[in-house]
Amino acid sequence: MVRNCVVHEGKLCGVQELASRVGKFNCDYWHAWQQKNSLLQGKYVWKAPPNGKVKVNVDVAIRDQFAVIAALIRDSNGVVKGSKFEKIEAVQPLEGEVAAAKLGIDFAMQMRFWDIILEGDSAIVIKAI
Repeated sequence: MVRNCVVHEGKLCGVQELASRVGKFNCDYWHAWQQKNSLLQGKYVWKAPPNGKVKVNVDVAIRDQFAVIAALIRDSNGVVKGSKFEKIEAVQPLEGEVAAAKLGIDFAMQMRFWDIILEGDSAIVIKAI
């Protein structure tokens, strides 16, 4: 902000002007975040699987040094039948989604659930399976 005043306008900004710009930037950022949150709310509603099936939801959370993959199994009543997570080495998002899907499928088999619906963030991974 101050750099732009100096470089593009050829003048120094005063403290008052700088404070005003920071306040406006903060306000704009907050409003943009609120809009994003309101757009996301209500978009996704979990739907129960049909009777006799379970739904296996999988996800990955990626950090700089590691990633965490997770699976959650629920029945047709929405009752949690099991959950599992693992910390793994840092990976690319698609690799993480694949690892999470594998974890979910393996976990469902360990729990003796054979008729499953796999659900995750990556349509590419889910369709490939």
